Amino acid sequence: MQNDYFSPITYDNLYKCYLNVRKTCKNKNKVLKYELNLCTNIYNLYNSLLNETYKPMKYNIFKIYEPKPRIVMSQEISDKVVNHFVMNYYLLPILESKLIDSYLNSFK
Repeated sequence: MQNDYFSPITYDNLYKCYLNVRKTCKNKNKVLKYELNLCTNIYNLYNSLLNETYKPMKYNIFKIYEPKPRIVMSQEISDKVVNHFVMNYYLLPILESKLIDSYLNSFK
């Protein structure tokens, strides 16, 4: 059952999204734990997206005090990968034409 929903779901695309997450994630311990079984983790994510069984995990909620007290909600690495994936392969292609560049071009 291959259609437009499934076509961007590939192991390589998920891996590329992971590389972006790895660069920006501040919790290096989480990244290292995820990377210990990277191929398996990406493959499991790939299968759960293909089978439409993906479920986000709970947030890690904690409080920090510097520079000011605030509550932080942090996602697991796999959820961050899926967020990047959805943004890059579903949302951005649709929204790109509606962003400011196209808006400015309409006035020329």
